[in-house]
Amino acid sequence: MKAYLIDPKEKTITEVNYGGDWRTISQHCDCNTLDMVRLNDQHDSVYVDDEGLLNGAAERDGVFMLTFASPVGEPRRVPIAGKGLVLGHDLMGDSADCRMSLADLQAMVTFPNDQLIARTLMRASAENNSPEGVDKAPN
Repeated sequence: MKAYLIDPKEKTITEVNYGGDWRTISQHCDCNTLDMVRLNDQHDSVYVDDEGLLNGAAERDGVFMLTFASPVGEPRRVPIAGKGLVLGHDLMGDSADCRMSLADLQAMVTFPNDQLIARTLMRASAENNSPEGVDKAPN
């Protein structure tokens, strides 16, 4: 299945082949626990390290910023620590080819240029009242 791997340490987004075994998602993300962020109405989502704010993933693997439309319509910016794997899903929730294009995903992802900026973003996110550390995107 077509998937995309976001690697903040290398500052790359690459197309990868996902074999369909849910147990390998954590291997792609180099983590033990996973969380998922819905990206669009076409059932594309990104799997991320659920403990990335706590386990040093920001310093070890880097940080990327994800900007996407929220259910209430306002764009949201989310700092993510560690790698992310973007997959599609069918109506039953099973994995499917990612429907978005690489260019669309690249438009949603930015990589902070400096580790100090990345650490500051992660610290601010951890202090945010929402568990996901979601902030409104700047206008």
